[in-house]
Amino acid sequence: METSKKIALGAAGIAALFLLTGCPGQSANRDQAADANKAGNAAQAKWGDPNLTNYGEYQLLKEVYELRDRSNLVMNAYLQGNDGTLRCFGKVEGYGIPYSTQLTPPEAPTAAGGQDPIREPNALFMPDSAEATWIRLVDPATGKSQVVYVEPRIIVSPVALPCKPLDE
Repeated sequence: METSKKIALGAAGIAALFLLTGCPGQSANRDQAADANKAGNAAQAKWGDPNLTNYGEYQLLKEVYELRDRSNLVMNAYLQGNDGTLRCFGKVEGYGIPYSTQLTPPEAPTAAGGQDPIREPNALFMPDSAEATWIRLVDPATGKSQVVYVEPRIIVSPVALPCKPLDE
């Protein structure tokens, strides 16, 4: 057999072995996932699914998405002072959007079986966490809003909360 044919057959054999066994490191992940599924199936077989009839949490989250979708929603924004008290920041339109929210998937889907990013019902890709927030702050003098980037933790509420002015 020619050397080039031996090399080609050897490469094909290695590729086939790789495809059958998976990439290094994936085996442990598959084993963990299988163990978790096995435990979940055993628990479900023993106790069954929860007997939910009202789906209250689902209804609440659905309401939150619908509120966030309203374009005429006016809220109050607050910052937390170093002493723990709330500081009045101003009126805002809608809820804030975490800074790292994206219109496009945050990472390209992988062909090697990686998980595709999941789009929220509002068609956005939300971050796992973010400190900064985009808000539409209403100018009290003109009543017009402008987009403002806010770094510190912020509270946005439809209910006015007791707070101190920012300059105090």
